[in-house]
Amino acid sequence: MRVTKAVKAEQLRRLSDVYKNEGTMLTYGSPFTLLVAVVLSAQCTDKRVNTITDRIFPRLNTPEKMGALSQAKLEKEIHDCGLYRAKAKNLLGMCHMLLE
Repeated sequence: MRVTKAVKAEQLRRLSDVYKNEGTMLTYGSPFTLLVAVVLSAQCTDKRVNTITDRIFPRLNTPEKMGALSQAKLEKEIHDCGLYRAKAKNLLGMCHMLLE
């Protein structure tokens, strides 16, 4: 089935009706912290992500602060989240890209 503009608009309208005021369950305070929370959420529950972000965001809430960590240090910070090695690597790469 080809998705035309009309079909897309109808699908978006229906989704909007179902999920009116739904937001994310992730705790965040800025676009950057939301992005970090989303990266951490892969293969991890929102509850676990919020536990981690509640602990790290007071100190690591900007690309400059998070990007200044070594991979080993960031891995330690997010260790209780699954796939922490890959996530630390990707978060640091993301921070460096944002800073460029």
